[in-house]
Amino acid sequence: SSAQGQTLRPSANSWSQQRTSSVDDDVKVLRSIKSILNKLTVEKFSQLYGQLLNCGIATTGHVECLIQELFEKATTQHHFIDLYADMCALLHEHFAANPISDDAKFNFKRLLLNQCQASFERYIVPPADIKGILDFEDRTLAENRYKTKMLGNMKFVGALLTRRMLASKIMFAICQELIKDPTPEEALESIAALLTVVGPTFDREEFSGRIVLASFFVPL
Repeated sequence: SSAQGQTLRPSANSWSQQRTSSVDDDVKVLRSIKSILNKLTVEKFSQLYGQLLNCGIATTGHVECLIQELFEKATTQHHFIDLYADMCALLHEHFAANPISDDAKFNFKRLLLNQCQASFERYIVPPADIKGILDFEDRTLAENRYKTKMLGNMKFVGALLTRRMLASKIMFAICQELIKDPTPEEALESIAALLTVVGPTFDREEFSGRIVLASFFVPL
């Protein structure tokens, strides 16, 4: 029959079309997040933060992408690390009052911690392929690029710690992991960068972990 010869077309509310629409929305949101963060300056902070809240972030996946982007930016744009950390503190307050509806267990600080761990593992040692670069200038450039990201990551984690976005025990866990025997030069630079940021906040008599924190200064 003529009906049999007709091409089957998905209905407007079919699963496949909903899935395509969802993927399109995700791409659009991620593109907006990147665009907004690319424009970030001290002067435009409040305006762009408002745009970020209204760019369509509606799922845990969107928030994870936002956090990944913030970490990625912080590793190279060290002069904006405090802005990115301030933004995380504001986002925590926002999502505490306006939880993501698609995930009953949504917790902004937990997602921050997950990304903190992923970034730490990513930058704890230099990429293996750097040593294989034969050209001296290219290898030096790659080493400097890695060091910039490594130190930026530590400074950003420190900034999050001082804003209580990460628990202080994370600071101890990172320091413990970095100070090993033998301790690579990169690890010493990392821990120095971290302690420089967190020292003024945590190196106080009233901080219960002060003695443990002080012990990490000794190897430096």
